Amino acid sequence: MKSSNIGGQAVMEGIMMKNGDKYAVAVRKPDQEIEVKVEEYKGIIKNKKIKSLPVVRGVFSFIDSLVLGMKTLMYSADFFMEDEEMEPGRVEKALDKATKGKADSVIMGGTVAFSVVMAVVIFMMLPYFLAGVLRHVISSETLIALAEGVLRLVIFAGYILLISRMKDIQRVFMYHGAEHKCINCIEHGLELNTENVMGSSKQHKRCGTSFLLFVMIVSVIFFIFIRVDSPVWRVVIRLLLIPVIAGVSYEFIRLAGRSENKVVEFLSKPGLWMQNMTTREPDESMVEVAIASVEAVFDWKAYLAENFNWENPREDMVSPAPADMADPTGQADPAEAEGSSPAEAGA
Repeated sequence: MKSSNIGGQAVMEGIMMKNGDKYAVAVRKPDQEIEVKVEEYKGIIKNKKIKSLPVVRGVFSFIDSLVLGMKTLMYSADFFMEDEEMEPGRVEKALDKATKGKADSVIMGGTVAFSVVMAVVIFMMLPYFLAGVLRHVISSETLIALAEGVLRLVIFAGYILLISRMKDIQRVFMYHGAEHKCINCIEHGLELNTENVMGSSKQHKRCGTSFLLFVMIVSVIFFIFIRVDSPVWRVVIRLLLIPVIAGVSYEFIRLAGRSENKVVEFLSKPGLWMQNMTTREPDESMVEVAIASVEAVFDWKAYLAENFNWENPREDMVSPAPADMADPTGQADPAEAEGSSPAEAGA
């Protein structure tokens, strides 16, 4: 498998694909037409040297994915708002005036900030305080740190399981599967068409779900070895280490997307299993949207010619799902079902 370096995210009835500084959002509108929007997003940090620093680049990449993800999600949602325009209220008018017409950007920034704060509270701090109760019966800090990690994973899996019950989220997860299938199709050297994409795996090692899961795992390792006696400093250190943990997790996901090393493949499996919860098998109409998004920002024919000596496409070529991924029917291997993923990050 050759990494294409493209990634994306599912949005409402559509998919965003990003290649370098260029991204495209393809949305299946209510009239069933596919709308494709192509723009550039250079990120919050423009300095290339800073963006290339290991670990540091992961922090900024994560922030960029949140900002761009929210922006494209809001764009896709606009297609499904009520046709009748509502008159802005006093608050909206005041905010628009105070921000000199940039109310939407302020609201989006506030939403991203609120989401990050809530994620830190629910997935980082809540497990810490719950595990702290065990100090009354357990003296080993190692066991308490492990218990905190287990609680964090349970809360994360429970959250995903809960939102996966929502009908709208289930469709987003289907588009998430279509996004992965497109990337897998290309990276396994096959022509990008509906048949080949439908036959590809809906799991990918560079998925945002795998990233989030690895954040949970890396945090356990950090908190086992970094200890302080003060309860206040325990909280402070956990907050300060979040960017570092995110950066380290990013480096592993980046490596996983480029490597077929047996150890890396093994360590990637939990993330692939978790993706059984955040991806669904898409229908052909969703795959068409995914293909439109890819083709708007990525020359897959040139990629195949360069990496696979691709010249004569075969219409009957259908990609088999790799052995370490779910089968094309979307049914998890029974042996993997116990370990069986939102997110913002997509592939």
